[in-house]
Amino acid sequence: MARQATWDDYQQRVGRAIQHLEQHLEGDLSLPELAGVASFSPFHFHRVFRALTGEGVAEHVRWLRLERAAARLRNTSRSVLEITAPESLLTKICLAVAR
Repeated sequence: MARQATWDDYQQRVGRAIQHLEQHLEGDLSLPELAGVASFSPFHFHRVFRALTGEGVAEHVRWLRLERAAARLRNTSRSVLEITAPESLLTKICLAVAR
């Protein structure tokens, strides 16, 4: 019973961090900031996040940014560079590789 309660608590806390991620995707997101939102130490947050989502925090951020850029591409006539301009160089590289 205690393990299930802990698991449920972890899911809620990581869920808060994911919501924060989605709302602040344009900015620079640090592991300590996200861990603080979830009330974990950065080390523990990363371990719990990976256990619950199956991927690391940085991988998840890249995936969310790539999904958002792909949605923008589907719904506009703007170029890839216009859409990804607010994003990091890494996202531009990911888009190039994903094509």
